[in-house]
Amino acid sequence: MEQLSISGVEPAPKKASRKREAKLTRGDYYGIKASVLAREAKIKVAKMRVKIERLQEPWADADPMIEQAVAHAVEALDALVKQFVDSAEYMNEAMDD
Repeated sequence: MEQLSISGVEPAPKKASRKREAKLTRGDYYGIKASVLAREAKIKVAKMRVKIERLQEPWADADPMIEQAVAHAVEALDALVKQFVDSAEYMNEAMDD
């Protein structure tokens, strides 16, 4: 019986991975999960909004200025939520090389 030799035999080439490399996002660079943080912020702001709206109930008949002030506060909270969402979108964009 003849002995087999592996000299001169090259290993089979490894298949090239066809996975698309994920680009580094700004959130990855800073080490944050922007979408998760934005979602948590939206939930917390929604809870604050409910509490602020309830604050005006005892004052509703006595002072209409309170109602206006609460409306301004709620508008500010809406702007804050929009900023969190916009920031998350920005942080999830790929960084330019």
